Amino acid sequence: TGLRALRYHLEVPGLAKVIANDLDPKAVETIRRNVEYNAVSTDSVVPHHGDAMDVMMAHRKMDSEMRFDVIDLDPYGSASTLLDSAVQAVEEKG
Repeated sequence: TGLRALRYHLEVPGLAKVIANDLDPKAVETIRRNVEYNAVSTDSVVPHHGDAMDVMMAHRKMDSEMRFDVIDLDPYGSASTLLDSAVQAVEEKG
């Protein structure tokens, strides 16, 4: 639904961008509707369709502009298969 991403955007000071990712295209459309409903720019909360592991691995470069400060995983089931990708994609001291 993107509600956690919206809460982060609205309640955590200093966030430049939140990527709300889901593998289900219908869920991504719901995220987009919720972002619009809450009058938040899709530049600030970005609805994204893709595999979480692929998204994180695309941001693993040592360039700090590409890496995430925080990664919040909320998969169905265990997040253990995503932890390696998350560690590689998060900024040092993130």
